[in-house]
Amino acid sequence: MKQDMRSLNQQGQYELRKQIVLLKSQGRSSPEIAEIIDLTRQSVNATWRRYKAGGLEAIKPKTRGRRHGQHRRLSSEQEKKLKSLMIDKTPEQLSFKFALWTRAAVKAVAMKRFKTDLSLRTISWYLSRWGFTTQKPIKRANEQNPEAISNWLNSAYPLIKERAKKEKAEINFQLKPRAMRGA
Repeated sequence: MKQDMRSLNQQGQYELRKQIVLLKSQGRSSPEIAEIIDLTRQSVNATWRRYKAGGLEAIKPKTRGRRHGQHRRLSSEQEKKLKSLMIDKTPEQLSFKFALWTRAAVKAVAMKRFKTDLSLRTISWYLSRWGFTTQKPIKRANEQNPEAISNWLNSAYPLIKERAKKEKAEINFQLKPRAMRGA
């Protein structure tokens, strides 16, 4: 069984290609080189053709995959604008009926402002790239007002939770049971 060059990393492929060129330059035949390096004759011939057409530059490793920014749904200007809106405003201030920034809220803003329908997965990818995460308090604030927290938990939060349920929205934080008991 011959070695498959595709299973090697780019540097390994380049080293094998250089060996092929060296051996071919010494006058060895393609079947002989294929046997020595443990590749197929077709791989040897393809590498030699590329080398003859463009020299060492033609067999060097090249960057792989998409280029930065290629195939994005939003332009970089639109990304900046949307990110800025999320930082500076709430969805309600932009005349949307969302209380918090959710993926659905981002989708609605992108549709209205940029006429671009983004999938929820794409929105998640953008939010992650911009450094937005679901929020969960790690520790208590120093200037905490337990009475105000208790009032909020017992009056405002249930309304937000009910509204989110009606709108089939996500609430991107979670209250720990201890906090809900008024601790």
